[in-house]
Amino acid sequence: MTISVSTIARETDLSRQTVLRIKEDSAAAEQVLASWQAREEEKRHRRAAAA
Repeated sequence: MTISVSTIARETDLSRQTVLRIKEDSAAAEQVLASWQAREEEKRHRRAAAA
């Protein structure tokens, strides 16, 4: 069963274009996500150290 891009976008609250970009190059999307996660983790560490 194939799920449409529109359905995925609606169910995940992402834009249709974002879903298309992820589908087109999932490896790049994973790299961006990993980078974002690393930045968020660094922010958490800085906040914890400052407290």
